[in-house]
Amino acid sequence: MGSNSWLTLASTQSQKERNGEGMNDKERIPKNGPPTTPGEMLLKEFLEPLGMTQKELATRLGVSYSTVQRLIHNKTRLGVGIACKLELVTSMPASFWIKLQRNLDMWNRGNR
Repeated sequence: MGSNSWLTLASTQSQKERNGEGMNDKERIPKNGPPTTPGEMLLKEFLEPLGMTQKELATRLGVSYSTVQRLIHNKTRLGVGIACKLELVTSMPASFWIKLQRNLDMWNRGNR
């Protein structure tokens, strides 16, 4: 799926969330592998297409470079605070980022 496809999907999902629509959790979690991590989404669909470095993102978010690096490499969970900051930088609602993390957490829990 190309960058524009993900952005379109993300925008569509965000619009549905605003309208109180959308899929339930079981429909969002893939059955054949792990869901997209917040870090993967951030890197592949935002940083790379925009030509933004992890260091630049860290500066914009007001966090350390190591925080961004750990998030990108799935070494730390995405919390509400970072999700709210990402909302300001990416224009994607904090709930979008929180749901990515929640779906990953649920998948990990079911695959221990």
